[in-house]
Amino acid sequence: MDRNQLSKAFAGYFEYSVAHNAEARAESYRLRYDVYCTEFGYEDPSDHPNHQERDAFDEGALICTLRHTHTNRLAGCFRIILPRITDSAPRVLQLEEDCAETLYAHDQKTQNRDPRRLSRLSICEVSRLAIHSDFRRRLGEHQTRLGALEWLDLSDQERDAHLRTFPLLGSSLFSAVAYTCSQLGRDHIYAVMEPRLARLLTREGIRFEQIGAVMDYHGEERAVYYNSLEKFVVETIASPLLRPLYQMAQDQLAPGLGAWLKQLPNTPSPHSGGGSQSTKDP
Repeated sequence: MDRNQLSKAFAGYFEYSVAHNAEARAESYRLRYDVYCTEFGYEDPSDHPNHQERDAFDEGALICTLRHTHTNRLAGCFRIILPRITDSAPRVLQLEEDCAETLYAHDQKTQNRDPRRLSRLSICEVSRLAIHSDFRRRLGEHQTRLGALEWLDLSDQERDAHLRTFPLLGSSLFSAVAYTCSQLGRDHIYAVMEPRLARLLTREGIRFEQIGAVMDYHGEERAVYYNSLEKFVVETIASPLLRPLYQMAQDQLAPGLGAWLKQLPNTPSPHSGGGSQSTKDP
């Protein structure tokens, strides 16, 4: 199956949506709890007795999800922290609190990337990107450390067809991030990620720039990365693998994103200028 066929198959099995109400957001928090608390132990489960991993940076953040339509299971999610989008939203990015000392503050090349030097309304942070362990399987991995894939109640042939698309989940979430950022109009995009994830994105055509020293996070390496809105969107659309996933996100997220923004006080609707680009023919 070539990349175009794989992307088309993926679109038939998954669906993006904006978590625009408390119930939808709670579902994403439960997924994050499963990944960040139960599976990897990045966060202390005792801090989240209701089995919902959330923090102060969820206030005013945009949360999007990806659902496996055949089973109605939540496969993945991400959030975008938007300082000052509402009066109650945080005034800073999470990385400004957790990673400030690692930023290359005295490097002339990266000084203009430092979020502390930029308008609060021009910056955002991609974070809490999570994929449920059941959807991190590969073709042939019918048995996982959590048990057999009994939840995917299909014939062997149909199950294999679904499993072939699972490796696209990470790429699909970043494609959706690119689309949502294009509509939010924040010109400076940040993420704290593993260097190996940054290298994987580079191979797919998305080139985030490292602007901070590598630090230890629960025994794993992390660093602060930066991309401009225009460059992020252009790189995503230029990628043969990511372009159809971006268009899928555009088609499915636009209505929910518009509704989410309308419920915020004094917030404009998604714009069509700046970094926003359509993959549709004129």
